[in-house]
Amino acid sequence: MRAAAASLAAELACMAPDSGRNHTLNANALRGYRIADRFGVDREIVTEAMADAAVACGLDTDHNCGPNGIRRTLESAQNGADRHGPADITLLNEYGGGNTTFDPCGDTLNRFAAKLLNRSALRTLPDPEPLIDNVLDQGTVALLYGRWATFKSFIALDWAASVATGHPWQGRATEKRRVLYAAAEGAYGLKARMNAWETGWQTKIGDGDLDILPAAVNLTNPADVRDLTALIADTGYGFVIIDTLARCMVGADENSAKDCGQVVDTLTRLREHTLDGRGVVLGVHHTGKDGKTFRGSSVFEAGADTVYAVTRDGGVIDLAREKRKDGPEDDRHQLRPDPIPGTGSLVLKAHSDFDHPLVTDDRAEKILTIFRDHFGATGATRAQLRNTAVEIGVPSVTAYRGINDLEKSGQLVNLGSEQRPFYREGGKSC
Repeated sequence: MRAAAASLAAELACMAPDSGRNHTLNANALRGYRIADRFGVDREIVTEAMADAAVACGLDTDHNCGPNGIRRTLESAQNGADRHGPADITLLNEYGGGNTTFDPCGDTLNRFAAKLLNRSALRTLPDPEPLIDNVLDQGTVALLYGRWATFKSFIALDWAASVATGHPWQGRATEKRRVLYAAAEGAYGLKARMNAWETGWQTKIGDGDLDILPAAVNLTNPADVRDLTALIADTGYGFVIIDTLARCMVGADENSAKDCGQVVDTLTRLREHTLDGRGVVLGVHHTGKDGKTFRGSSVFEAGADTVYAVTRDGGVIDLAREKRKDGPEDDRHQLRPDPIPGTGSLVLKAHSDFDHPLVTDDRAEKILTIFRDHFGATGATRAQLRNTAVEIGVPSVTAYRGINDLEKSGQLVNLGSEQRPFYREGGKSC
């Protein structure tokens, strides 16, 4: 591939001013990207060769182009490659010397030879370093999975906020890094959750410390992956969360080893583009039908460095590590939700910190928090809301009275009947 890229670049490098240099940059870069896509080679090889050629022919100092113009032209060529698709045999013949067995990886030996480590080099490799002490190791791909309503997204956001601020997580030291949270299922509820986190831990999250991307990035789409890796590299994120994997692999088969292998490879590529290549990429996923095991192909767990499973028994959340590539595997936390008055949400605290049932004096505030977290987008029957509150640890009588208080105050609106109440939050679109 480097030979093909060099051939395309050489044509541009020797061009004189006013001879269509920018057009040639676009056309040859487009050809190069399509050839790279044909053989599954990283487009960066083409980008580097064409950018160097653009400088060699003086486009970087051209007042009609300059460095920004070069970048825009290469981006345009990549978009064109996305539209036209991988190269066909005609294009391969043109830049493969007419050889239909053209090998894009002719420099494979040199490329891999440069990566070889002898015994002395191994001795100088850095030891594993934690992002969150004895939880997440730097330079890894991690997975967090659980069934619905197990607070897995709360845990992921808790980790994210702790790393973004350098605040200890459950007493464990953290390294402060910029964080990107890809909320593929939408940003609904994140405002309240982050308000609760800041209030509950008395720690402010600064602008630029924790960025939310309220969009689903398709991890099997080359254009989406390219844009996301560029965002991670340009911003210097050290912790990236993908929540959830299912929403970020639309069109792929979760049970296909090939499709899931591609997703794992993409997660690794994202990690390579984090700060110094030593960041952490965390994928949040669901359990299968049994409610216990990781949903989809075993390739996910096999390809990850760290795997945590989260379950819930009533009001107690159990977070357990099932895999760790380097270091002891065992790590377990029992957590409980702690509603934060005035925020409409909660934080997770160690179960051992509680010496009383999960109740507060403000029963209405507590029930409203539970409603927003579990039923804010869907609404709930009286039985659903009461049962969920009881599972979390609220006494049945307190839950019943709290619901009545909210209905009387208009904070919950009954859209059903007196016999079968169905609630939406007052003031919210129904």
